[in-house]
Amino acid sequence: MSSIFTAQHVFSVIFILLSLYQFRNARNYKKTIMKHGTGQPVSFGAGMLWNNYVTAIGLLCFAIMLLVGPLSH
Repeated sequence: MSSIFTAQHVFSVIFILLSLYQFRNARNYKKTIMKHGTGQPVSFGAGMLWNNYVTAIGLLCFAIMLLVGPLSH
């Protein structure tokens, strides 16, 4: 007997929610920097923004692989 909600589906939903949260954080950080700026030069701002987007895309890809890709059963 198989259930409709397996552990893979649960983790896939968790990773999708994490990726959406990461995209939201990256977007809010970018808006804040564009609107208010900083009082001094920030050398890690662009790298942090880039890392946020890469992490969000990676989490989303992992979630999709859990649902339909090579990691699904």
